[in-house]
Amino acid sequence: MVFVRLIVLLFLVFYSYTTGMSVAATAAGGPSVLMQILFYVSLVALYLLPVYEASKRRHPSIVPISLIDILLGWTVVGWIVALVWAVRRPEPVALAEDNENDPYVIVEEPSRYPANSAAESLRELSRLHADGTINDEEYEAAKHRVLNTR
Repeated sequence: MVFVRLIVLLFLVFYSYTTGMSVAATAAGGPSVLMQILFYVSLVALYLLPVYEASKRRHPSIVPISLIDILLGWTVVGWIVALVWAVRRPEPVALAEDNENDPYVIVEEPSRYPANSAAESLRELSRLHADGTINDEEYEAAKHRVLNTR
C-alpha cells in the first residue's frame, strides 16, 4: 500500500507541476493557481510520506525516522533511508528489550516435564512456596505466568 501512495503522490506532483507551472496555463489565467496549490500540497505530502508511514504502522522509532526525514529528506538519500526504515518491521529483539523491567516476564527454558493442567501447576507452585523454595514475589510471578498462558 505504501507503493500505491508513493505512485499517487508522484503522479500528483508531476501532473500539477506540468499543468500549473506551464507558461501557457499561466498566460491564459486558467487553473494554474489551483494546480500550483495542488503541486505544493502534494510535494509536502510526498516529502512527509516516511513520517506518515511510520506513524500509521506505529513504529517504535518514529522520532528518529521523523528527524531523518525532516532534516535530511532534501538529500533524497535521507528520504529513502527514512522511508525504508518506516516500512521495515521492528526487530523482535528490540521488542523483547522493552520487557526487561517487567517482573512478570521471565525468560527461561521450558520445562522438560510440562504439567498436565494449570491446576497441577498451581498445586506444585503452592507446595514450593509453602516449602520456602520460592519467595512471595517468585510465587506471584509464576502464578501469573501459569494463569495467563492457558
